[in-house]
Amino acid sequence: AGWSRRECTASEWAYRSGSAESGRGAVGDRAGRDSAAIARAARYYMTIDGNIRDGQVPARRCGRWLLAFALLIFLGACARYEQDPLPRKSALAPSVAGLTVDMAKPALPGLRTHPFDPADGLDMTETATLAVLNNPGLTALRKRRGVAKAELFAAGLLPDPQVTFSFDHPTGDGAGLINAAALALAYDLLPLITRGARVDAAAARRRRVDLELLWREWQVAQQARILFVRYLSEQHRMALLKKSLALYRRRYRLSSKALAEGNVKLDVAGTDLTVLVDTYSRLNRLKQAHAGTDNALTLLLGLKPEAPLALGPLARPKPFDPAVA
Repeated sequence: AGWSRRECTASEWAYRSGSAESGRGAVGDRAGRDSAAIARAARYYMTIDGNIRDGQVPARRCGRWLLAFALLIFLGACARYEQDPLPRKSALAPSVAGLTVDMAKPALPGLRTHPFDPADGLDMTETATLAVLNNPGLTALRKRRGVAKAELFAAGLLPDPQVTFSFDHPTGDGAGLINAAALALAYDLLPLITRGARVDAAAARRRRVDLELLWREWQVAQQARILFVRYLSEQHRMALLKKSLALYRRRYRLSSKALAEGNVKLDVAGTDLTVLVDTYSRLNRLKQAHAGTDNALTLLLGLKPEAPLALGPLARPKPFDPAVA
């Protein structure tokens, strides 16, 4: 009575089944009962219990494990994900030498033909070229251009045909059960019909991105030229104010000495002091404005705020040529 189904053998299970049936008042031939019990025990022993017997694994259990293993391998090969963490360092260059110079990137024709040599200082066109090549906003827009190109390629692709196969194996004990298999081939015709419209729409989106990139490059180039002129003009004005400040300091020192000696009146020394303070205030305001110009220009060029700028002299502007603008 203390035996379990997974511990007894087929003959033992037949004996126990026969004893139980006779105890319940079953009728019939004893030999027939024993044969039926042995058959039931053998079927239970090979299918339900599923344990390893004499070093052999049931074929059904082995097939299920192989099918599950093959399915896992197939699913693992379908998609693969890798970590792509955000950059921990800024992408801004520490100096002009760290900037990228690829004259094939600018869409503006006037920037491609200009010789680039920053050794003698950046001129106006070289500054605009660096701004167009390394501006963070234009870099992101060029990536959008690559995405639009990939979308155009994807719009021309046609869907692959789908082949499906199914197999059903009945597990019941009823008579007349057979295995069922199905094979189907499917193809979506709608993408084939709408392919022309999808390609035209993707080509229009790419054209829009190209035009937007050209417009933004022109804006960045003009902004770089404006900041270039402002930067040099502010430096020139600061140099003049520093000279004026040194002159007014000397003048106020002399007028203060003359006032102490009684050679001039107080209004003369006061006027010199007023001019000195006003020049000093103008110089401080100009320094603040120049710091903002320097920060805007370095950011436009893709440089860090503390990066040094070596700009060349302001050359005489050339006549406007719409063909190379």
